Amino acid sequence: MHTFPIPSPIDIPTDPGQTLLSLAYCQRFAIDWRPGQRLLVFLKTASRVCNLGVEEGYPSKGTATLISVRRDGELVDNAVLQPPQKTPSLTEWLEFLSSSPYI
Repeated sequence: MHTFPIPSPIDIPTDPGQTLLSLAYCQRFAIDWRPGQRLLVFLKTASRVCNLGVEEGYPSKGTATLISVRRDGELVDNAVLQPPQKTPSLTEWLEFLSSSPYI
């Protein structure tokens, strides 16, 4: 039986220090952090992919916003995809997207 290492937390730099995206994100959601683009990629399924932009300074100053959603390689109209919160956190976005029937 093979054992695989637990993935490390994802670093999201902020001003002036750093905030760690908790390991719970990695265990609960299939995500990839692309720091150069400030992009969080959420794989709902192998064919359903959501891209979230994370502004500099998040979570204290910046926000997380939905950039795009692809289903079977095609862009989905994401204008109707908005959590009930006025300024949703990454966790709120991930929970909303994972439960949305429109994706």
